[in-house]
Amino acid sequence: MAPTGARALNVLSDSSMTNPTIVTATPAGEFLKYSISGGTQRGDFLFDSFSVFQLVANELARFAAPPTVRSIFSRGSQGYLFQSSTD
Repeated sequence: MAPTGARALNVLSDSSMTNPTIVTATPAGEFLKYSISGGTQRGDFLFDSFSVFQLVANELARFAAPPTVRSIFSRGSQGYLFQSSTD
């Protein structure tokens, strides 16, 4: 779901995974909050892929994962890699 207005989306899935990453953006004041779900699970790892992942100040990205997931690995298809883990 794209937010209303002329805001640029800073988090976009690239749909390259078997089960694509789903990104939903919702307005949070003058910034956006991104809800990230889907992705491809292998064992206790969840893999996500993005064409764009650049949060600006005060933006929030929240990864949703089943309780069996220990770690979330995400890649940017423009050549950068980062890892986050669930709490």
